[in-house]
Amino acid sequence: MAIDRKYLNDAMEMLGGSFEAQKTQYQNSFNQNIQSLEGQKGGVNQNFDNQLEQNSRNTTRSKNQYNNNTLSRGLGRSTIATSGMAGIQDQGNRISNEVNEQRTAALGNIEAQKALLQQSLQESLLGLQAQQDSEALSLAQQLEQQAYDRAFQREQFDWQKSQAGRSSGGGYRSGGSGGSGSGSSGSNFDSTKAWRYFDQLLADDMKNGTYEAGRFASQVSSLSPSDSAAMMRAYEESRKKSGSRSQQTSSSGDRRRTNNSY
Repeated sequence: MAIDRKYLNDAMEMLGGSFEAQKTQYQNSFNQNIQSLEGQKGGVNQNFDNQLEQNSRNTTRSKNQYNNNTLSRGLGRSTIATSGMAGIQDQGNRISNEVNEQRTAALGNIEAQKALLQQSLQESLLGLQAQQDSEALSLAQQLEQQAYDRAFQREQFDWQKSQAGRSSGGGYRSGGSGGSGSGSSGSNFDSTKAWRYFDQLLADDMKNGTYEAGRFASQVSSLSPSDSAAMMRAYEESRKKSGSRSQQTSSSGDRRRTNNSY
């Protein structure tokens, strides 16, 4: 059954504060984690910059030592000196490349963690929204039912007041002042409410031995002929069942009295 938008809006407003607070909490936690990861990037870069700087110093030191060694041996301009210096530089370049690759991997890992945090935040917000929608729908249904019950109780009260003032020939009416005549054309009972009230009267009749349900079914003016006839059939069936139970109870009592007489 469709819910009146008014009750959905009321429910969303009643629940909104709590869910907004949770959303803010999720967002603040996300921001803190992102800020922490961004802070790690600075440390990562500094660490690898230090490694590159150390590698550069080591390469320069090794080349100086090799150059001094070849000069002392009189090989300063030889092919041996040239190829040796080139080998030292190649080794330094390989180390620098490895350091930069490690830097890229470390920074990529941080970015991956940020992406996971973003995904987790979106999933949490979607889940929270779904929960809010579900709770709002449930609350809206309760609010609508409560409003319906209050309206029905008011109509029932008005109807009972009208019966207290009607004459002996008057019909059942759901509102207005009492008086003589048949059922009022201004009745506020719709079919659903009339059946609900009839069922209540029928239960009371079964318990108390009264006949209010039959009077209501025959006199309430807002029912269609088919509803009125259906009510009368239900009333007659109820009376038959009630009479049958009464007869069985009476017979059981007679048997008990007969047995006791022996």
